[in-house]
Amino acid sequence: MILFVIFLKPTTLLQITPIKLIQYLLLFLLTFYLNACSSQQPVSVRTLWDKKSNSSYNQSNHYPHYKKSLNPRFYQVKKKDTLYGIAWRYHLNYQSLAQWNSIHPPYTIKVNQVLRLIPPIKKITLKKPKQTTYLPKVIKKTKINNKYNQPKIVQHQSKIKTVNKPQYNYSKRGWLWPTQGKIVKKYNSKDEFKGIHLRGKIAQPILSTKKGKVVYSGNGLRGYGKLIIVKHENDYLSAYGFNKKRLVKEGDTVEKGQQIATMGLFKGIPILHFEIRLDGKPLDPLKLLP
Repeated sequence: MILFVIFLKPTTLLQITPIKLIQYLLLFLLTFYLNACSSQQPVSVRTLWDKKSNSSYNQSNHYPHYKKSLNPRFYQVKKKDTLYGIAWRYHLNYQSLAQWNSIHPPYTIKVNQVLRLIPPIKKITLKKPKQTTYLPKVIKKTKINNKYNQPKIVQHQSKIKTVNKPQYNYSKRGWLWPTQGKIVKKYNSKDEFKGIHLRGKIAQPILSTKKGKVVYSGNGLRGYGKLIIVKHENDYLSAYGFNKKRLVKEGDTVEKGQQIATMGLFKGIPILHFEIRLDGKPLDPLKLLP
């Protein structure tokens, strides 16, 4: 009110009635309020959403399709794909993968074919329970005159033989080192590519660790470079990555110790990536090699 009176002339101030003074005061307060509101920045809905998104709120927790699926349920076959290569990529047994998709040997697949990577759901049929009628049992009482009429009870003790299982000796499996060199990376089950790295010399011979059949030879699997996969007996697979030159093709039979490739480069260093799997599951090669 004091500020409002200052801006009026002295002659005008004497002529103002109390009612006029109140009207001028209300007009002044209304003008001041509107100016104060217009000076503030409006808060948009986007600003509120940005603040919310910067908090601990995570869209991936509410929308599963934002997450990167490491184990998809289906896969569409691409050019140069093989059943063994797809099974290797997703840590599956190639025989199970073939069975889920009704694929028979020699496991031929076609481009754009959609493969199931999980077992199909079995249909469960509920059988109606059989209706049974229960009849009361009639128990006949027999009189026993003396102790000689009592039946003799003979206890037969069954002899159970305990067989000690032999301890699993990995070194007797007949595996061979795939090449000479220094182990620069050991097996780690938490790694994406589960195997060991052997450092050697460029174009150094790479040998098959066991007799088997080449089921993959190519560079279609990400992260392995030029890769060779050999199938051995008892559902074992061995893999050799980062090769400079592949000397075998798919379908070839290789002997133990036969050269199948030459060592290539990994990040500028001569390295062999070596893996062993059983039923599609990675194993520590150092527990199998002599």
